[in-house]
Amino acid sequence: MGKKLTYQEATSKVSPKPNQNQATRKGEGFNKKTGLYYCYYYDEQGKRKKLTSKTLEGLREKKAEVDNLSAHQVKLSAKDRTLDSVYEEWLTLKRGLVGHTKANYQWVYEHYCLGHKLGKMKIQEITKGAIRDHYNKLRDQKHLSVTTIDGLQTVVNQVCNFAVEERYIRINPALGAMTEMKRETPKKQAHPALTLAEHERFLKFIEESPKYNHWLPIFKVFLGTGMRVAELTGLRWKDIDLENKRIHIDHNLLYYSDKEV
Repeated sequence: MGKKLTYQEATSKVSPKPNQNQATRKGEGFNKKTGLYYCYYYDEQGKRKKLTSKTLEGLREKKAEVDNLSAHQVKLSAKDRTLDSVYEEWLTLKRGLVGHTKANYQWVYEHYCLGHKLGKMKIQEITKGAIRDHYNKLRDQKHLSVTTIDGLQTVVNQVCNFAVEERYIRINPALGAMTEMKRETPKKQAHPALTLAEHERFLKFIEESPKYNHWLPIFKVFLGTGMRVAELTGLRWKDIDLENKRIHIDHNLLYYSDKEV
């Protein structure tokens, strides 16, 4: 009877090794020096690229994936593009964004995705699950609000749409990535608007208060126009047309935290 092997010895002896005698197909080869199977393919630019794997099965899976992408006219030359690199391209080419909207997009992506695991992932390997995992960590570990994460989703979704249009990927993995998180988040109760009588009582209180009366012009503009806080605080004299009694709103004032997240 042979020597009884320990668990480690037994498992090490049955670990798979490349079988160079295994039958290869046309275009496949085995490199004795590296111990890897290999084959080549050409991308849409006519450049020859190499695939390698420790097993023939693994090599053929990779080749089948390449063939599938090629069949759907996905650019094989983009296989090393990351989400971060596609974001930079999208931001450069994106037109029609109002200044503050573009600033919001940049801030939320560059704080909560750029350089993170998701941002460094290859665009062709990103799944909806990977995006959801990133969002869950932002909520559970960074304690971000669902509203902030949804702002990031807006950017990631647009970047992935851009990647589909440019044929870097076949489908957008970000579609519906926020559905579950939104579903499990309690909805906020709607805040009823002031009645006309409440409106008048509120302004009267502000006007007669020694502590708050200096806010009266601000609240009159708020209630008279329906502007948001960021729009009102960003208001400039040149935005006000006294002659025609008009206020032009094309920007707002936002504050960003500069602390590390």
